[in-house]
Order: sequence, then structure tokens, then C-alpha cells
Amino acid sequence: MKKILIAISQCVLATVVFYIMIVILSGFDFSISFISIFFDVFPIVVVIKVLNFLAGSKKI
Repeated sequence: MKKILIAISQCVLATVVFYIMIVILSGFDFSISFISIFFDVFPIVVVIKVLNFLAGSKKI
């Protein structure tokens, strides 16, 4: 259970960092919605995390 919580927190952290990078690259345009970025990026991060786990690296 602890490993699943760590994996979820890493996915959320990666999504937040991606949002911050988008805001910085757009010239600090905070009108970009975090929710839209979250729904676009979070599933991709989760899929990459699952594929990485299934590929044999048992680190979550």
C-alpha cells in the first residue's frame, strides 16, 4: 500500500512540475488552467509509470 501511495504522489508531483514548466515557458501566463493540464498530463504519467513497472524495474 505504501508503494502505491508513493507512486501516486510521484505522478501528481510530475504533473505539477509540468504545469510549472508550462507557465514559465508561456511567460508566466497563469490563465492556463491547471485542471486542463492535469487531465491531459496525469494519465500519460500514470501509463509511463505502469509500463516502467511492468518492464521489470520493480522500483515504483
